[in-house]
Amino acid sequence: MVKINNKLGKEIAIIAALYSVYTLSRNLSDVSERIAFLHAKSVLKVEDFLHIDIEHAIHTFFRDKTYIYIFGNYFYGSLHFIATLFCLFYVFFKNQERYNQVRNTIVCSTLLALVCFISYPLMPPRLLPKSYGFLDTLSKYPTFWSFNSKGFAAISNQFAAMPSVHIIWASWCVYALYPRMNSKLKKMFLFLYPLTTTFVIIVTSNHYILDALGALLVLGIGYLLSRMITSLTTRSAIDKTESVAEINAKLL
Repeated sequence: MVKINNKLGKEIAIIAALYSVYTLSRNLSDVSERIAFLHAKSVLKVEDFLHIDIEHAIHTFFRDKTYIYIFGNYFYGSLHFIATLFCLFYVFFKNQERYNQVRNTIVCSTLLALVCFISYPLMPPRLLPKSYGFLDTLSKYPTFWSFNSKGFAAISNQFAAMPSVHIIWASWCVYALYPRMNSKLKKMFLFLYPLTTTFVIIVTSNHYILDALGALLVLGIGYLLSRMITSLTTRSAIDKTESVAEINAKLL
């Protein structure tokens, strides 16, 4: 029990430190509104070319449904933190043999997303000029998580949109929990989370569909990187154990 508590304390410290670095770097990066707008225009052109520009149709369909926006804003502002932490601790306590791989995957993916935010600032649909036809849902229907707050707006990079971290984390939750789902119903319910998240980021005009697709790509790369890291650290631990065993054998 003491060993588990020590490891848990270490993991909490690591996660807190990494999230602090991520948040500070994400929010304090020097972002040009003009560049973010130009990138948004490029994203819209790519989506139009690929015939996946669904944002405006979805946004228009739900325009008069206030309850959808309010639900979406609360969902967008809170659930990704709660669900991600729950999944992380669930795997820690219920599936220790996978924990390092699972934790390394979300760490690598989130840090990769940070690099994207810094190198490719992107104006979300809700901040585009009104001529584009999108509604700034966070301003019109503010919740406890609102950019209307001067303090919050001052420390938040609203152009950190590509890729969508909400989709990265929601999809990661599926990866983390799927092996523990022992029924089709549970598996279906698990996949409902990233699907609902995708709907929310689009209907609230916080992201483009390309942000969601980019998130899946980043998660995939993060998974591959984490496999390499986990393999190297495991090999190192084995080598260390073997070295200690050899020394003890010689001493005996």
